Amino acid sequence: MQTNRLKINIEDLYISKPLEKETYLKVIGEHPNTIHSLYLITNDLVSLHHFLSLDDHPQYTINAYVSVYHGYCGKAKQQIGIINSMSEKHKQRPFFSITYKIINKSNMKESFSFKHMSKSKKEIYKLIDIFHKKTEELCRANTF
Repeated sequence: MQTNRLKINIEDLYISKPLEKETYLKVIGEHPNTIHSLYLITNDLVSLHHFLSLDDHPQYTINAYVSVYHGYCGKAKQQIGIINSMSEKHKQRPFFSITYKIINKSNMKESFSFKHMSKSKKEIYKLIDIFHKKTEELCRANTF
């Protein structure tokens, strides 16, 4: 049994690069999530970051990730301000959501679940450290 802390980058919270004019005109009537995904790709951003894995445990697995809810700024914010369906994204301030679940492999039921939202990167990194240490302790003791 081995826990692996995975590298993540949650430093970039804002989408600032606008879509190219041609792309923008093609997607203006699309679903807001499609448009948002194109902005994430344009800005080389990812919204879901797995931070911990548990290898070779006979009974349990973990699901541990940070979701980043990006905000818009600059020219990208100006662009989405014109699209009515993007009004919610236009107002959104960036924040994080951290999720940690221990799942029993035999019945796929959650033995433990934790979810927390925060605007603080420092708090998220602190929680990642805590979950990593606790997971290692539980593996050493072979208890979950």
